[in-house]
Amino acid sequence: MKPSEQRPAISAARANRIPRRTALKLRREAAARIRLRDQPVPSDRPRMREWHSLNRADRAAAWDELVLWTTWLYDRYGLSTDWRLPDCWPQHPGIIEELWLLKTWREEIYDGASAIPLNQQAAAWHAHLENFTKAVKTFYAPGCRSGHKPPSEVAWNGRLQQEWAKGDPSAGIPLPYLLHPGVAVNEALTIGADAMELAFASGHAERRLPTLPDFCVYDGKWWKRCDDVWRCLDAYPELRADIDDYEKRAAKANTAASRLRELLAGGDAPSPRNRP
Repeated sequence: MKPSEQRPAISAARANRIPRRTALKLRREAAARIRLRDQPVPSDRPRMREWHSLNRADRAAAWDELVLWTTWLYDRYGLSTDWRLPDCWPQHPGIIEELWLLKTWREEIYDGASAIPLNQQAAAWHAHLENFTKAVKTFYAPGCRSGHKPPSEVAWNGRLQQEWAKGDPSAGIPLPYLLHPGVAVNEALTIGADAMELAFASGHAERRLPTLPDFCVYDGKWWKRCDDVWRCLDAYPELRADIDDYEKRAAKANTAASRLRELLAGGDAPSPRNRP
């Protein structure tokens, strides 16, 4: 037998074992991430500010800084090539916001205020710059290559804002989750009166007994109104059985009444002698 054939087989567990040096490195990196996470944010760390939150003097100063920094960026990264940054960028608020982000982010990286490893931050910054220059052509200023094209309509204090204000904030949310916020739908035994009105308006709840308006059917169950709350009759089996029986008898009475109205309308009303 050859010497190589005499070696014991390596177990699957040993083959899949992480080398000791690699395991130590991973543990050190995890510990470093935890330490960075728990460190307080330095008070002198750059902070992004909304343009509308600045006063007039600070906004003017910030604008001068942004123009100067964008001039550097434009030349440093060759943004004149292939229309990567349009000349009309000051007339595009979205581009202003992107440049403001890039400026603040880069200052955080290169001033050493970031807690994330700088090489990762710098790589992410450059990737975002590349994506931004592509978005300029397709998203922010797609029609400005031959000259600035202002937006066809602004939303502030106009028709669009008024239309949007009429929107329904609950649109797209399944009705059971509106009626039972924070509660599993199949466990809800009470529904607020306002919430049940939503169910009536959407056709999900129905008052089947006109003579008993405080009873309704929702989600295949009977509900009874008690002041400002509707209670599910599943918790009251005897009352639920009585309502089921009442509904059946009411349905028979309605059927008989409809039949009588049809006979009267057709002049075929039964004589008292022939009535059942």
